[in-house]
Amino acid sequence: MDKYSPNIEAMVSIMIKKAVITALLLPLWIYVSGCGGASNSGGGSGSSSTTVSGVVIDGPVTSSIVTFTDGNGKFIIAAKTGADAQYSISIPIGTSFPLHVSTSGGTDRVSEEAPAAMDSLVADASQTTANVTPMTSLVYRAVVANAGNLDKVTAPMIATAKKDVVAKFGFGIDAENSGIDPVTSAVNANTITSVIRSSEAMAETIRRAVGPNQTTVAQVLTILGEDMADGYLDGKKGGADLTHTMPTGFDASTIATTVAQQKVAVGLEVVANQLTVTKSDGSELSLADSKTQLSRAVNRVVSTVSASTALDKMNQMPLSENQVTQVTTDINDAIKVHGILGESTSALTALGTAAKNLKAGQAGIDRIDTLVASTATSTVDTVTSNVKNSTYATSVLSSAVATVGPPGTVTVSGIVVDGPVVGATVTIRDNTDGTVLGTAVTGADARYVLIIPAGSSFPLHLSSSGGTDKVSGATAAQMDSYVIDANQTTANITPLTTVLYHAAVNAVGGLRYMTATSVSQVKTEMMAQFGFGIDAQEVELDPVTSPIRSGNVVSVVRSAEAMGETMRRAVGSSATAVTRALAVIGADMSDGTLDGLKNGVTIAETLETGLSAVDLSIVVTQHKAIVGVEAANNSLKVTQSDSTQVTASNVLTKLSLASHTLEPSVAQATAATSMAALLISTKQKAQLTADLTDALTYQTSQGATTTALTALQTATDSMVSGQTGAGVVSTTVIDTAASATKTITDGIKNGTSSAVMVISDVYQPVSQRVGSDHCSGDCV
Repeated sequence: MDKYSPNIEAMVSIMIKKAVITALLLPLWIYVSGCGGASNSGGGSGSSSTTVSGVVIDGPVTSSIVTFTDGNGKFIIAAKTGADAQYSISIPIGTSFPLHVSTSGGTDRVSEEAPAAMDSLVADASQTTANVTPMTSLVYRAVVANAGNLDKVTAPMIATAKKDVVAKFGFGIDAENSGIDPVTSAVNANTITSVIRSSEAMAETIRRAVGPNQTTVAQVLTILGEDMADGYLDGKKGGADLTHTMPTGFDASTIATTVAQQKVAVGLEVVANQLTVTKSDGSELSLADSKTQLSRAVNRVVSTVSASTALDKMNQMPLSENQVTQVTTDINDAIKVHGILGESTSALTALGTAAKNLKAGQAGIDRIDTLVASTATSTVDTVTSNVKNSTYATSVLSSAVATVGPPGTVTVSGIVVDGPVVGATVTIRDNTDGTVLGTAVTGADARYVLIIPAGSSFPLHLSSSGGTDKVSGATAAQMDSYVIDANQTTANITPLTTVLYHAAVNAVGGLRYMTATSVSQVKTEMMAQFGFGIDAQEVELDPVTSPIRSGNVVSVVRSAEAMGETMRRAVGSSATAVTRALAVIGADMSDGTLDGLKNGVTIAETLETGLSAVDLSIVVTQHKAIVGVEAANNSLKVTQSDSTQVTASNVLTKLSLASHTLEPSVAQATAATSMAALLISTKQKAQLTADLTDALTYQTSQGATTTALTALQTATDSMVSGQTGAGVVSTTVIDTAASATKTITDGIKNGTSSAVMVISDVYQPVSQRVGSDHCSGDCV
């Protein structure tokens, strides 16, 4: 207990007695001391006694202890709310302002249970009202978080906090009086109905978001207040981590996410006058009982407003401008969050359309179709439950809530995967001179989150360096990706995105010339050549911009590993060699054809292994034919840093664990089952056919024995789009073809075989793209 904090219950009893004496002596005191003026500066000491009154509302809280302390935490005075949930007290002469007002104990007369502790403040000696509600708690915590301490709080800080809190959590508090101040406006017959309803809505939002335990609710009010210090509910305070202790099972991102979800649901109920109340045991009052308790609550605080009148008022309550804005903003924010989490946004989009029917000054009842509202509510409830059950990776949640943070910055997140790469440094650079705009490190889930500074010039280059590939165990190669514009919130980094990045840059002559249109064309070609069934689970998957989630993680992991393994077999397991090879292959693919040429001109590049660009195109073509079959057949082998190979069964174990690492909601056993059941996609089947044709064409042109590869091609014909590929081809047939292919590629790498590329007609080169004549340092 603080040294200034005596037994409050005992002191309140004494103070009530003293109040009588004070009332008798006050006229004489005024005569002796005069009528000295009060300061309006937001601080200082009162030179005369100040009477402060107010109401304590979650629902109306009776018998609550209302305590006043100064900026140093020193106890000043306390009072107790009456049967009407109101209090009044005289602040002693000489008291230094601002003051912290806090409540403890009592009974919430809506739930008939103990309420959460709440806060408010008295800015200076001129303030005569200090209401205490969940909303005023946010205001108090926000201003203190901004100022650093209560005695540093200023009037402008308080005004800003009130405006932000009413905008985000008002729930129509200003429906009856547009000028109402949640802290300083005395409640009366013309405001009490909207105040009761909005206070209950705020508390109900938190109960549904984190649970009805009142200690937890009080903690979350404190955390939300700090979060709102910058005016945004994003789990950050001005971009910095929050400092307050989190409730068990929650962090700043999970609290911000669940509260944002339930703000949508509760906001809809308030609009339709269908707010229900959750009790401490998790049970819910019926709609009829909730309405009865809320209308009685109005009458309890202001007896001149009958319960029936209050109920009528709630049914006919017009929507305020702030309320309409809050509802539409909450829906739009939830859509952004759902998009990052990989959840469907259709129900919320439909709700957003329906919400256009809400008009300020008109009642909200029957304005939104009940089916649309209930479907959307079910969606946000599902996401809330998923968050509580740790379905989403921490970094994904951070990225999701960051999308509703301060404007001017862009948050981008994604995965770094050959196998999952843990501990990689992700760097984002501008498109002019490569200036570093930010860095992040991938976590144990191989995910990162980056905040892009305001004013950045898009497109931007993303690269990963270092870190450990959790499948091969080796240091990962450097990989690349891009952020095309400020609307892009996901940027995955994989071997495929690396080749795609370099192809796109070389196609137009530099990063700064890339556009969504130019990238789209290159992306189509890359998916055809190097997709390895990445779209087996999600047909429209974008390797760069699609959030990785339970519905696509298995195919993404398999595809990334297949691409990485192709490069390791082609140039060796050295991270440096793979890094350079990916860049050269990208440049090669900038004209749509893998042939060692860029628009008909040989790429003047020699890798550290001695391979030329033409050599590399041949070697890659040979190996990706084998790897593609292994991946489709669920019998992929992986080359380790010592050049030994991990067996197919062990690779399956590693890949299923990798899927679980990236998406914890997918159990390892489930991932293994899903991988074995993956269907051959249309693009994957086309790639298999083309790769084997190209490999055979080259081997035939060199006079090599093609028996093994022909046998593999024949066996692979049995792989059909829309059917599972696992186990279709004998591993003996695959291994025999792989051995024959390795002999040929080793000859090329050792300089004992000639390398003249012969391209089939499967991949047709595209026309030379505009801009390639001014290729900058971004290009190979």
